[in-house]
Amino acid sequence: MNIYPRDADGAVHDYINPTVQLNVGLWTLFAGATGFLALRIWVKTTRRRGLWYDDHILLLSWVSLFSTCQS
Repeated sequence: MNIYPRDADGAVHDYINPTVQLNVGLWTLFAGATGFLALRIWVKTTRRRGLWYDDHILLLSWVSLFSTCQS
């Protein structure tokens, strides 16, 4: 049993920065959420149904998502 770290092979492990992939994923999900919310509000207003409490919760969560995606 070897209790020492594995540095016998001398290999250096490089750090892979996932920033680009993470930002692409976040902005893609944000675009989907924006499209869904816009379509929902458009349907509710064109059919004269009015916005209910769940629509206001969705709007607040979208604003929260928008503020966190700005970085």
